[in-house]
Amino acid sequence: MYEVFDSFINKSTWYSGGPADQKRFFQALEKAIRDPNFEPGPMGKSFAAKLGLDSLPPDHAYNKARDRYVEMAETIWAFFHAHDGIEN
Repeated sequence: MYEVFDSFINKSTWYSGGPADQKRFFQALEKAIRDPNFEPGPMGKSFAAKLGLDSLPPDHAYNKARDRYVEMAETIWAFFHAHDGIEN
């Protein structure tokens, strides 16, 4: 399920937090969040595995960005579930 984020993390600017990168992240999250097995923590672990983030210091820009995206996903995931999966 976390492969929906590949188009986001495969961009060289994924960690920048720029508008285009955030848009790609939110588009992928919109797909992933509807899967009942989705959880933000494993999403972050998927990013780490695919990008080799565990070999970098925790304060590296890539790890900080990953942590930011996990926090965003946690907030949106909690909101989504608090509202019974908001239907379009």
